[in-house]
Amino acid sequence: MGSGLKKFAVSAALIAQLVSASAIAAIPRSNIYGTDFSRVIQPLESVHEIKTEDVARWIPVNMAPSDDGSAVASQIFDFGVQNLLKSPDFKNNSLVRSAQKMESVMGSDMSFGGTQAGDTKHVFKFRMKPTQSAAQLNYEGLVNARVDYQIARSALNVEISEKVATHTDLVITHADTRNDRREMLSMRWSF
Repeated sequence: MGSGLKKFAVSAALIAQLVSASAIAAIPRSNIYGTDFSRVIQPLESVHEIKTEDVARWIPVNMAPSDDGSAVASQIFDFGVQNLLKSPDFKNNSLVRSAQKMESVMGSDMSFGGTQAGDTKHVFKFRMKPTQSAAQLNYEGLVNARVDYQIARSALNVEISEKVATHTDLVITHADTRNDRREMLSMRWSF
């Protein structure tokens, strides 16, 4: 151990003993009127003990192992923000209520066509969701389509569906994240 490191270790040990010494429990102080009084210095103890359930509220326990530190940090941040947004204390905050009101007006709907029989009506719905760091675009017309983009996870999901029977849709899905890209063709039944 180097001499500088030894001096630091000895100094830290002396400071720790001095802080916990009972001889320094009362330090005389004077106020502006000259009256002495004592102030008691007590060792600091943790008010909150860290528990597994506390950690699980802020860090996802089911993350896949990854070498990409920014992806892990993004997952932890997104998970923590989502849990914060769901907490009752956060939901009752006036700033959050204002943000949710703003979110409700940060959208736009547009439709055209369908004025004559047999014409297709095209409906576009666009929504920005700043509290969820997401944007969403829906289209109804020739097909049904939905585009979701989550900024925190850099995730893009596109779904195009076409009704092929009364309770059956043919669905094409494209999901694109930092680490993965998937295209799927599926059938969806509604009961």
